[in-house]
Amino acid sequence: MPVTPLHIGIPGLIGYYFPKKVDIVAAIIGSMAIDIDFFLFLLLGTPIHGCLHMLIGAAIVSIVIIPLVFFLRAPMKRIKEWFKWDTYSNFKSISLGALIGAFSHVFIDAFIYREMTPFYPLMGNPMWSAVGQYYIFIAVYALAGIATLALLTLYIRRAVAKKSL
Repeated sequence: MPVTPLHIGIPGLIGYYFPKKVDIVAAIIGSMAIDIDFFLFLLLGTPIHGCLHMLIGAAIVSIVIIPLVFFLRAPMKRIKEWFKWDTYSNFKSISLGALIGAFSHVFIDAFIYREMTPFYPLMGNPMWSAVGQYYIFIAVYALAGIATLALLTLYIRRAVAKKSL
């Protein structure tokens, strides 16, 4: 949970470079919504990386996000304009964005958290390895952090360039 913002980098960059195919708002919401598990943990005592940190859970989260983002396209247009996001929001791009965001979150966390079962109903986490775990942890979060910083840099540069026109 404390590193949830690092999850926006990879799906955000995908949305940035493929704006007609991937809705960036859906990708960012999808990448962060998975950590609802943390609040379920606080309120109900469920596992901290529980059902939403599985591919099936990520798919369910995406199914919830898709209609929300689709029907809120008009208010979200102002957000996109403020960030200078040039995206074409249709059902397909929103669906792809939500899925990329949610699945990328599970994928990133699966390398770091042993207790996850990303491929439920198969038990265990084949992506987690005790060998070099410290280095994998650093590498994954460094990559996520660099992707997030790159995304922010691209949008700041775009905003400055458009204001100077």
